Amino acid sequence: MGRKGLFFMQDAVMYLGSCVLGYFAGLPLRKLRARMGWLDPAQNILVLLLIFAMGLRVGSNEEAVRNIGSYGIYALAFTAVVLLFSMLSVSLIRRLLGYDRYGEKHGKGAAPKRSEDSYAVSGTGSNTLKMVGLVSVGIALSYWLVRSGRMEAETLGSGAGTFITVGLCALLVMIGLTLGLEGKIASDIRSAGQVAFILPLAVAAGTFAGSALCSLFLPLSLRECFAIGSGFGWYSLSSGIILDAGYVAAGTISFMHNVMRELFSVILIPIVAAKCGWLEALGLPGSTAMDVCLPVAARATNARIGICSFVTGFLLSLAVPFVVPLFL
Repeated sequence: MGRKGLFFMQDAVMYLGSCVLGYFAGLPLRKLRARMGWLDPAQNILVLLLIFAMGLRVGSNEEAVRNIGSYGIYALAFTAVVLLFSMLSVSLIRRLLGYDRYGEKHGKGAAPKRSEDSYAVSGTGSNTLKMVGLVSVGIALSYWLVRSGRMEAETLGSGAGTFITVGLCALLVMIGLTLGLEGKIASDIRSAGQVAFILPLAVAAGTFAGSALCSLFLPLSLRECFAIGSGFGWYSLSSGIILDAGYVAAGTISFMHNVMRELFSVILIPIVAAKCGWLEALGLPGSTAMDVCLPVAARATNARIGICSFVTGFLLSLAVPFVVPLFL
């Protein structure tokens, strides 16, 4: 996989290790569970700060800002189609396999609840507005800081990226701590079962179907569209591979599409989970289901679906450095 593939493995180990660390720290604290009410609001605040940092990171990228015109329109259309087809693919496959909207086999009993034990999100509409607002403010503030000369783009982007990495680790420690306080991780993994491994296949199928459709109305070849789609939200790696291969337009659109996939997924996951289904919500983020979108997905559903989210993102991320070059 090369150096970028190695960096992915390091990130995967770091994020998984943070969650495991929190889990084992929570086990001896189970008797103090009633005093851990601060975990839920702390996670909410940290999620919002991370979303703001994401906006800063996007706004600091001169390439994204410079090509916000026609390439941005192409990327927006590509993202809308891919998100829709990924969600429809998950919905179709889970119905064919006999799973309900909560990822349970039909007839297993009452629908699982979103409780504070499963990182429930209250006020989905309000939270969505906060997310949109924070991303927009972050992008605008970053753009102004860079354009006015008050900060270097590289410094701002690097700082925002560092905060996101540290913040994600902290958030995953909190999620692991919550799992440890519950003490149900083994049963959650067993209940996740084959769904966790079916989901990435369904997401990939939907992504490629949407990419193929985009090749019919965008000034891109089928191969270029498949290469863009197979980034699965990992913009730093997929766009780099495409640009290195000499596809400047496709590489730029790839970067913007995968950034949009991450941002829109953060905003849409709670809405799709509430209106369409928990598994359908996991069809949106692609590779970022294991990191940036994991806390949002876990809080909009429950611990079991959170585990499915991590596995889905991990497997799709693992595929990116192998699949993208196949189409170039």
